[in-house]
Amino acid sequence: QITCALSIAAVSKLFFTKNSRVVMFFMGILSASAYFLMSVSTQVWMWYIAAVMLGVGMNCFTVVLPTALSNWFHSHKGLVVGLSMSASGVGGALYSPISSALISAYGWRTTAVITGIIGFVMVTLGSLFFHITPEKLGYKPFGEKTETKAAVQSGDKYSKPVPNWVLICALFSLLSVNSYTQLNNQIPTFA
Repeated sequence: QITCALSIAAVSKLFFTKNSRVVMFFMGILSASAYFLMSVSTQVWMWYIAAVMLGVGMNCFTVVLPTALSNWFHSHKGLVVGLSMSASGVGGALYSPISSALISAYGWRTTAVITGIIGFVMVTLGSLFFHITPEKLGYKPFGEKTETKAAVQSGDKYSKPVPNWVLICALFSLLSVNSYTQLNNQIPTFA
């Protein structure tokens, strides 16, 4: 958590000044690499390096996803971010017993590798579809009314409303992200 707090400003700046999809992809690689390093760690200093990597890598989910959600939703921003954060709690509730079962069946080292692979796949897929703002895709934020029917008919660049499925995808993304981090809650019991 300390690493996350210390690096959040730099990581956030990267997201908003560079290509956010590329930054998200590399943060996912960093997080997955941390789990792989955990699986082969034999000394405490290796755990510390993995913790730093994980703290920096998880920053992409701490600030950027809630910010992106508020960009995509014009009305009810608080509701959307609140629902997303509660969905992340549901993800934790679902993944904790799965993680415990995997650790009991295969050991914590193998479970760390499995978690790294799952996280890498989730972040890679997420980074393919991730956009900080709907305007990059030609949409207006969800809940924002189009100016006039004439603007819609004329093909105004930002006249299309965001499809309703975006809310479902946003909630699923944060549910998945929190699931990815739940291994950290299970390892101390077994390691």
